[in-house]
Amino acid sequence: SVTNDMTHLHAWRKRISAEQSQQLTTESANIGTVMHNSLEKHVKGIDRTPGSNLIQQKAWGMANVIIENGLNDVSEVWGSEVSLYYPELYAGTTDLVGVYKGKPAIMYFKQERR
Repeated sequence: SVTNDMTHLHAWRKRISAEQSQQLTTESANIGTVMHNSLEKHVKGIDRTPGSNLIQQKAWGMANVIIENGLNDVSEVWGSEVSLYYPELYAGTTDLVGVYKGKPAIMYFKQERR
């Protein structure tokens, strides 16, 4: 978020109540966490049958979109939740490192909820 323009997010928070903003933000974060877990299971070849609650169902659907539109083109997985570091330039964790469409790639799963 340090490099993103947050103007739209601040404007959205002003349009709705603080309580509603917090509720939606928390729900979206939970969906993102469950979605990432589902994608990690997919990459590891573990069953990812969704649970029955609404957050699990939404996350499973979002994960399916990422699998169909991106992960189907991954031919090799070298690591999941990989720490990346380059002195004085960047540090963090990426979701996946491997081969995407025949080329080495650093991959990061993103979800957007509108």
